[in-house]
Amino acid sequence: MFDEIFLFVKLAETKSIKETAQSLDISNSTVTRSIQKLEAELNIKLFKAHAHHFDLTADGQKIYDHFVIHKRNFINEINSFMQNKDKIRDTLRLALPHSVAELILPSLISWFKDRFPESRLIISYMATSINLLKDGLDLAISRREPASTDHKVSILSRIATKL
Repeated sequence: MFDEIFLFVKLAETKSIKETAQSLDISNSTVTRSIQKLEAELNIKLFKAHAHHFDLTADGQKIYDHFVIHKRNFINEINSFMQNKDKIRDTLRLALPHSVAELILPSLISWFKDRFPESRLIISYMATSINLLKDGLDLAISRREPASTDHKVSILSRIATKL
């Protein structure tokens, strides 16, 4: 449901399936199916369709207002973490779920280049579980805690949502 929520927020902002799909590098049908899945899970209609755009329903606006705050908080948490220069080596290797990457990458890359012009930022998209050591990553953002007990988990932020 996490990916569908982020996709919903993006569609609510663009009001265009095509623009949303292009910005996330996914197909129009993936956007449509994801929104339909979210609407079915929530048992509400999120959008009113018009000829060339979408508007939020009253329920859709409530959901959007709730989750756009979490989107901002998420970006702020990443930025807060990144501000600790001692934790950044010559290269920072970061793994993100694809849906999260689209939301934060533009501001993250710009901020990183301004703050650490001599460093490199390597970003990987993840769709499955990862091993920070094996994959050579410094930081991974995940939708759930790792199942393995041999990893140290630092939770920067926990977002509780109620629908």
